[in-house]
Amino acid sequence: MHYPSGREQLRNALMVYISGDAIPERIPKKLDEYLLDAQYPEEGPDDDFYQSIAKTLWDDVISIVKTKIDPLSEQWTHLPYILCGGGRSLDLYKKFFELVNHNNSTKVRLIPILWPKPDNLVGDGIGENVFQRLTVAYGLSFEEIGEILTSDSIKDLYITRREKDISGRYISKEQM
Repeated sequence: MHYPSGREQLRNALMVYISGDAIPERIPKKLDEYLLDAQYPEEGPDDDFYQSIAKTLWDDVISIVKTKIDPLSEQWTHLPYILCGGGRSLDLYKKFFELVNHNNSTKVRLIPILWPKPDNLVGDGIGENVFQRLTVAYGLSFEEIGEILTSDSIKDLYITRREKDISGRYISKEQM
């Protein structure tokens, strides 16, 4: 009689789990959906988290680069971003990206990029939506994940723009 090893038992249990309806196609959109009986003040934890995300992404990253480093780049009209992992479908991220994209004064448009599902992914029954939730875990499953750069190791890119000589477009007093 063959008794499955712990590894075989785990693999079999995982295959049952991912092959059926055990993985929900939808994850909660708000923190309070995880904790159904919890009582929150009018401004709940999602509001605080949203304010923190908006400040970090806009004030600490996008705005600084746009105003101080490369304000005239055409890239601002189609700036790609990657949001991956289980939290990528949270409403608060969508709210931020929609707010930025509908604010005409910033002239910034954020364009989402989805990771393509790899052909060599082992796991029958993992659909596109579930894969997008698992992208972080999938990436971390590789022994070689690449070089990690910290912000202090990346030099700022300052682009100098030459002033156009427009003196030939006007008549000066010397030409009269």
